[in-house]
Amino acid sequence: MKTIGKKGSIVDITYLMVGIFTLTVIVLLVSLMAYHINAKVQDISIFPADAKAASASMSTKFPQTMNTMLVVIFMVGCILSLVLASQIPVHPAFLIVFIFEWLLMIWMGSWLADVYQVIIENSNLSVISDSFVFTTFFFQYFPIIIGVVGVLLAIVMYKTRGLQWQ
Repeated sequence: MKTIGKKGSIVDITYLMVGIFTLTVIVLLVSLMAYHINAKVQDISIFPADAKAASASMSTKFPQTMNTMLVVIFMVGCILSLVLASQIPVHPAFLIVFIFEWLLMIWMGSWLADVYQVIIENSNLSVISDSFVFTTFFFQYFPIIIGVVGVLLAIVMYKTRGLQWQ
């Protein structure tokens, strides 16, 4: 099997976790801006009816699309990391370091989930928080999801090439 020279590891999952959180906060802020722009468009009488309808449609479809996009990006990133982890052999002696990093990653995931809950419960974001059903569910179970992905990553990294080292 040809290797591509890139090793999937727990660091990739950490980058993915922080990237998804950052993207989520950006999407929340953009959705809030779109909501307020739509409110202003609906209030101003010079806009025609189809412009108001388009603005209202965009205001509802944007959060739904971004909500699904965030979950898909995370799933694709996890799958890519698992595939890349199977490409390069890792000595089983590094499992102890992996477990320490995995526990640190779960702690960081729970911290990011708590920060997301504080952000989404803000009174300014309450008008759009109902639109992010998948993302809110995803972040409620974020540490568990990260833990499961970490276990799968360990199995792929250390089991697939484990016999090679004996």
